[in-house]
Amino acid sequence: MAEIPLFPKAILFLFLVAFFQVSCATSKPTDIDNIHLPIDRVPETFLYVVETKLGSQLHPVKLVMDTGSGLIWTQCKPCIKCFRQKVPIYDSQTSTSYHKLPCTHELCQGDNRRYKCYNNECVYNIRYGVASRPNSPRTKGVASFESFQFPVDNVHTRVIDDMIFGCSFDNQNFDFSNGQISGILGLSLAPDALASQLAKKDIIDHRFSYCLVPFHDEFVRPSVPKTQGSGGCLIDQNTLGRNAYKEVMAAFQAYYDSRNFQRMGKVVESLPVLP
Repeated sequence: MAEIPLFPKAILFLFLVAFFQVSCATSKPTDIDNIHLPIDRVPETFLYVVETKLGSQLHPVKLVMDTGSGLIWTQCKPCIKCFRQKVPIYDSQTSTSYHKLPCTHELCQGDNRRYKCYNNECVYNIRYGVASRPNSPRTKGVASFESFQFPVDNVHTRVIDDMIFGCSFDNQNFDFSNGQISGILGLSLAPDALASQLAKKDIIDHRFSYCLVPFHDEFVRPSVPKTQGSGGCLIDQNTLGRNAYKEVMAAFQAYYDSRNFQRMGKVVESLPVLP
């Protein structure tokens, strides 16, 4: 059984995100330089969702951004245990571009497998948070391939075929009762995460970025240097493979020192982790 211990930490990283961008390397042979995924905040939560479409029927799904997990999944029919969602539940039988991941796939066999073969199907059973807690969120389903439609800008879209995703039919203990969510968009460094899959298809170069904009609600504003406006910056070190937070803070300190500024208040050494 897979365990994703960083799910609560990832939620913290996404407090102020208003636009998500997958950046492509300039050397990549593609007519599309960027994939832009506009997102919405789920009301009265710390969650943000990306709305995209999948399958030959261009079925809409709303997926929570999660930098602590890899698998991209949505609820699927027939659903044994599913949380309420306002958009219709995806039905793989209506899509001609859907097919299941074979048990011979590298993610379903060998030392680096992330799923397991059961009854000739490549299946997964993923827990989020602390697995020892009896009520930790969990999803079960069938690892599959499907086409995804991503926005490029306000007018154009791009369809990417054979993206690995999870068709989840048993989802328990998720606090998604407001109906705004149908699954999770995994953004970690795992091989089944969005950035890793796009990089393997030679579309991007294993990287993505957030664009953070001003916000005006109950959240406390981040304390960061700015020259104008009220926007902020949030660093997610989980996807960079190094301690990006300390590197950015060091750059800030060098900026302060060069202008003889003195920091007021306590310096935060690391980001807190939600229990």
